Amino acid sequence: MKYVLRPVTCTPLTRDRDHPENIGLNDVLGNYSLTLIDSLSTLAVLASSARTGSPRENTAWRDFQLGVQLLVEQYGDGTEGPAGQGLRERGFDVDSKVQVFETVIRGVGGLLSSHLFAVGELPVQGYRPPERRIHPSLYELSSSSIDWPDGFRYDGQLLRLALDLGRRLLPAFTSPTGIPYPRVNLKYGIPFYPNSLLHADPEHGECGLDMPESVEITETCSAGAGSLVLELTTLSRLTGDAIFEQVAIQAFWEIWKRRTPLGLVGAGIDADSGGWTSAITGETSSDSFLEIWQLAHAAIKRHVYRDRHHPHYVNVHFRTGSQVTPWVDSLSAYYSGLLTLGGELDEAIESNLLYTALWSRFRALPERWSIADGDVEGGLGWWPGRPELGESTYHLYTATKDPWYLYVGKMILKDIKQRCWTPCGWAGLQDVRTGQLSDRMESFFLGETLKYLFLLFDVDHPLNRLDAPFVMSTEGHPLIVPRPSPGPRQRHASGTGVSSQTLCPRPPPLPPLFFSATAARGDLYHAAGLARLFPGTDLSVDLHSSAEYETPDSPLFPWTLPMTMVPSTATCSAITTQSDFEIQFPHTQSDIFWNPQQSISRVNGGIFVHSLEGIKLGVRMDETLDALGGRTDGRGLLRIHRISGALLAREEKVFMKKGLLTKLLDPNFALVEDATAAELLIAVDSDHERTRLASQDAPLTSEQLNSTSETPTVSTRRPDPGSGDGSRTQDGLDGVGQPLAAAVPVDAKAASSPTAPSSHIYRLPATTATGIGAGPLPDAADSEIDPNGRDEGGVGHLPWQTIYVSGETCERKLADVAATEHQVVVLRRGGCSFARKLANVPSFRPSGRALQLAVVVADGDERVRPLLDEVQRTPAGLARHHPIPLVLVGGGRATVGLLEKATAIGLRKRHYVQSQGMAVANLVVV
Repeated sequence: MKYVLRPVTCTPLTRDRDHPENIGLNDVLGNYSLTLIDSLSTLAVLASSARTGSPRENTAWRDFQLGVQLLVEQYGDGTEGPAGQGLRERGFDVDSKVQVFETVIRGVGGLLSSHLFAVGELPVQGYRPPERRIHPSLYELSSSSIDWPDGFRYDGQLLRLALDLGRRLLPAFTSPTGIPYPRVNLKYGIPFYPNSLLHADPEHGECGLDMPESVEITETCSAGAGSLVLELTTLSRLTGDAIFEQVAIQAFWEIWKRRTPLGLVGAGIDADSGGWTSAITGETSSDSFLEIWQLAHAAIKRHVYRDRHHPHYVNVHFRTGSQVTPWVDSLSAYYSGLLTLGGELDEAIESNLLYTALWSRFRALPERWSIADGDVEGGLGWWPGRPELGESTYHLYTATKDPWYLYVGKMILKDIKQRCWTPCGWAGLQDVRTGQLSDRMESFFLGETLKYLFLLFDVDHPLNRLDAPFVMSTEGHPLIVPRPSPGPRQRHASGTGVSSQTLCPRPPPLPPLFFSATAARGDLYHAAGLARLFPGTDLSVDLHSSAEYETPDSPLFPWTLPMTMVPSTATCSAITTQSDFEIQFPHTQSDIFWNPQQSISRVNGGIFVHSLEGIKLGVRMDETLDALGGRTDGRGLLRIHRISGALLAREEKVFMKKGLLTKLLDPNFALVEDATAAELLIAVDSDHERTRLASQDAPLTSEQLNSTSETPTVSTRRPDPGSGDGSRTQDGLDGVGQPLAAAVPVDAKAASSPTAPSSHIYRLPATTATGIGAGPLPDAADSEIDPNGRDEGGVGHLPWQTIYVSGETCERKLADVAATEHQVVVLRRGGCSFARKLANVPSFRPSGRALQLAVVVADGDERVRPLLDEVQRTPAGLARHHPIPLVLVGGGRATVGLLEKATAIGLRKRHYVQSQGMAVANLVVV
């Protein structure tokens, strides 16, 4: 058998030994008959075609058996005796530096899959090897061989060679983190990684005392390093050597535990340090693994998924979720197939449509395509024969049986045959726009692309009807993973509590008198529009008037269906669009070197705006946000998605001081007071907090700026000044509110407050009362916060220093001093209505020293507005001429304890910004 890898010039393709840095070629060509190994399982699949006839006449199966014999002839049978020595090497003892990921998925995976075909565990039509125990051991295989033609006896040679190759890869997993190094030498291991644990003892380590002059980079692809579990677990289960499964699972968890708070992982990671080297992320079995899939899918759907015009995925920063590149690549076409396997069928169908439209336009998938300008990105227009679109199309057809995907497969096959076939093989495309061929045939074209397309059309293939838990690997090799040996089951506790879906969803129902649910989708042409499938075409013109669009053989089919297949009442659904506009503030400075970027800075959770000088805001309509950043149904609001060129993610916010906005007279950017919410500011003597805060030193966070987070604080009891119903609190540690300065004490000058020489300020979100009995908030309720979280005027700026703490106050009137000598009264929620509680507050003459505010403390984190549905009355039943302002806070006993220790209290009104009459949802006024 002769394998030619240069299909244009008809010459072999070999490693570039003169240029070891040419990893684009050398990483893949391992110099161990890779193309043969990667193609064997495809020959086994082709051997089960209904047209192959008897085993003797089955050319594909004979080629499979001959390929196995040739491999054993070159590399031996994997034993330690004379038969283990091949014509070339004993096993894969080759002086060749290979990439670990590619070698596992192509080499180890190809050998394992071919072994399963050889012993009959994966079906081959007409091939019936002797019955044996499921997944026999290596010893059992050696003692009971299978007779093949020409006197060859198969006794597990491929499995033993897979074991040999796997052992040569193990040194790569000896990094300090357990994340595999990207490369390994099949003969000498990893002398070029000095930090490997193998070199901890230079005298007895792998490389001795001599280190190579050149040291390899330790950056590896996180997807590649973390996705080796399938092949290596299968190798462990078939051979009984657990080490492969253990190192693969450890690598997976090491990468997963380094995910960001958004649930995303970066594209690159350093195997030595575990630090991320690339911040870009895009669309990337035990119960734990199923839970991880659900968490990862949820993170992608929230941060990477975009539904503008037509659903697609973008590359985002893994820490912020903001978009960093405007392109999609051909590799991401696999994600539709993964979604199908994961049960997310509707999302899989809609995402697959875009890649189908791109193929229809370019008659292949360019390596990168720009969403922004609709063309090939950065000149990366090659297609090396990648399988991802064929893979997803196969999985979607298997799940839906929708003939749409057969038409898509036919289109792919026709284009490959017309554009890529040469007398010496199948060439890739150097440029999908011009059709220029590349003189290279990748092994994955034979191992994956052709296999998926063949299985797509052979609906009766034994693999398509196999009632067994087999899976197509990363390289398209069918594998059956044996169950683990009996014994204590080791499981990583994920603690997610995510329930796994056990049933696959039903495919979309067929519309009446129509043949395809996908073709009948209302958003079908949205994908074609996003892909610019009809560039320069007037879509108002009847495209069907040209014969070019009338035939299913047209490369534009099935997007432009023949009129005979289009219902007369057919319509498209409305395109999902977002209204964008810009707001630009004037620049009044005379400095010609001034840059608007100087007016903003990154903080945790978003961007802080120091000045509006020359700032340009990109604003977008978002129908899913409310004025405080939560979710709502159907009320369209605005979101800032860009500030002077800096992009914001969906979860990021913009922070501005109120002082920037109060003097701004711009109808497109107006400050509005929120009548429903406020913030309660509480100053506590730092002597109470100093011990707890001594070890904390954190920067200002968005949660603290936005008053939404709650952290534990110490609560201590002081004597109750006299509660009518004697309610008591207890000492404890509960979550009630964030310190304003991010757990860094705010030490106000002694002169600023006679009652608190050194105080720590907390704030709690509060809701204001509503109803006819609600009183207006006092004029003093407007304490500001600086960018560091400090009260602008020190503790003395908080207006109220006398606090009266009571209980539920439902049965008896409070003492007169509660209202006449205290500025704030604290009540517990429950036992009676809010109106009843206020009716037990004594009458008082309004003054600066008398009662200013009533604070009701609820258990938990309640954000409901207190309803005062009747006019406030005094204990004598008379209507109050000056209603008492009331707010509700959460936190229960811990909040009460905090208020008991308070040296001063203030109330800060909440504000938001409106533009064109709509709230800007992600702008936080601080």
